[in-house]
Amino acid sequence: MSLPSSDPFGITSIPIDELASHIRFFIDMLYSSNVAIIPVTYEDFKPLLKICQRMQSEEIQGTLWTGFSKTLSNVHTFPTNTLPTNTLWEIFGMAAREDDNMACCNIIKAFYYKSTSIDIICSRSPAFYEGIPLPYLITLLQGNFRHTHNHNREAAYKEVGLLDIAERFAEMKKEPHPDEGRDWGI
Repeated sequence: MSLPSSDPFGITSIPIDELASHIRFFIDMLYSSNVAIIPVTYEDFKPLLKICQRMQSEEIQGTLWTGFSKTLSNVHTFPTNTLPTNTLWEIFGMAAREDDNMACCNIIKAFYYKSTSIDIICSRSPAFYEGIPLPYLITLLQGNFRHTHNHNREAAYKEVGLLDIAERFAEMKKEPHPDEGRDWGI
């Protein structure tokens, strides 16, 4: 936080250029001390995130993300059809960086409900995916195909779609199958 060095900390004001309702929401989050997780709408999330960053309050920022993630999981409160695709992608990136696989699952479902083509998400230049953690990027880019059967002793795959990709994100942190990663010596 940048305060003029000549002013004592107790009397220096901190300029916050946000709506009073967002500042009040931030103060309420401070006083709740993570006892209650309040669902946060997208319209409130970005300004509250700016306040958290300005005030250097990482714990409140974590609580804020949890509340926003709760909103993402509720189809009735998350505006899937009104948010542009690039905004959903931005939220996906934030969720991936927060290591929130369920929020990523819900965002991929939002892409599905918007009738977004998988090609819009998975056929971009490498710069488009900057900042997305590798496990999330791999799940996204490889999630559109599933093993269906063997054909002449070779694995055969079929294209599945966004709801199946969303399911892969939901299953991302579950315990691996006992045979997964095992060297069978074949």
